[in-house]
Amino acid sequence: MERNKTINVVDKLIILFMIIFLLSLTNSIFVNQVGYFGSLLLLLFKYFITKENPFEKSGLELVFVWFILAELISGLLSINQAYALNNLIKRVLLIPVVYVTLASFKDFKTGKKYFWIYIVASLVTSLVYIYSAYDAYKHGVYGLEGAGSSFFQYPITASEIISFSVVFLFAFLINEKVNWKYKFLLLIATTIAAISLIATYKRTGWIGTAFGIFIILLIKKEWKIIIPGIVLVIVLFFLQEDVSRVFIYNYDDSKISYVNTIETDGRASGIFPTDSGFILSDYENGLVAYKDTSVIKKLILQAPVVNYFTWKENYFIAHLIDTRLILLKNEKPEEWKIKDEFVSPGYTVKTIVNNGKLYVLDPDSGLTVFHNTENLTD
Repeated sequence: MERNKTINVVDKLIILFMIIFLLSLTNSIFVNQVGYFGSLLLLLFKYFITKENPFEKSGLELVFVWFILAELISGLLSINQAYALNNLIKRVLLIPVVYVTLASFKDFKTGKKYFWIYIVASLVTSLVYIYSAYDAYKHGVYGLEGAGSSFFQYPITASEIISFSVVFLFAFLINEKVNWKYKFLLLIATTIAAISLIATYKRTGWIGTAFGIFIILLIKKEWKIIIPGIVLVIVLFFLQEDVSRVFIYNYDDSKISYVNTIETDGRASGIFPTDSGFILSDYENGLVAYKDTSVIKKLILQAPVVNYFTWKENYFIAHLIDTRLILLKNEKPEEWKIKDEFVSPGYTVKTIVNNGKLYVLDPDSGLTVFHNTENLTD
């Protein structure tokens, strides 16, 4: 009797934590993890006292195995194995979400309730996010950061999570055979979710949503929408112009005057001024030295350059996107000679030079200070 009472309490707590999980799915990573891991631990506890496996096969087991193997191989081949392993652990811990969700309800009716709890919570989050995005737009956040509001989560994370809601609601909108009032409510809900997705200003969520909607239309064989949509995408692809420009200004006697504009071959990611011109960190073309407005030298490196700066006299650092640091030496910055390449212990996010020392900040291994250009192990 006592055992049944315990199981009953555990079942209710599982439902409670699942509701917390669903309500926070689109707005709080921390609270969401509380709901998820709370449900998972309670299901494991229930398994311990009943000896009955609450988890059922989902049909995705082989997919998960291949995914884990791909992540493992990728991590072993990575130049930053510690960071790759950290990502692997985080992703593997998320796989049980599928099984926890399925194990937490016993019938289709409960599943529908869970789904609508998630949708309603998502719409409330979307409304709050739209207001936050409008406030961010008023204060110039979009122009400054190139992204939407981070009121709930990072904009890129928000866009990816909201994209699911848009796809689900769109599927209901075109699939449900209901009266016009319900259809109108679905249209409003889809519009709210879509506006909040657009407001994140992140292409990852947009592309994922577009693909999800395309699959739904394909399943429904909505050729009258698919064909014009494909034609429109192709037209936009050819009309879109990718431009990378550097604007040169002269500052003299407290006055700023326009000098010239240079269109770069690749994507400009940083500029380092020199006595005769400047060094351009070009995403596709490495380092490009300009004298006035003419290219005088290029140095193609193994990966895109995201930053270039002086370490000591005649020594320069090219920071690559894969976190490698290339040590360059010469009497003139336009005449580079690769002296060495090195990495910090972790995943580099910031590099600063002060008093002749190179400070490298890694979120996973702290601060590393390099003292000697002739001995990088110091």
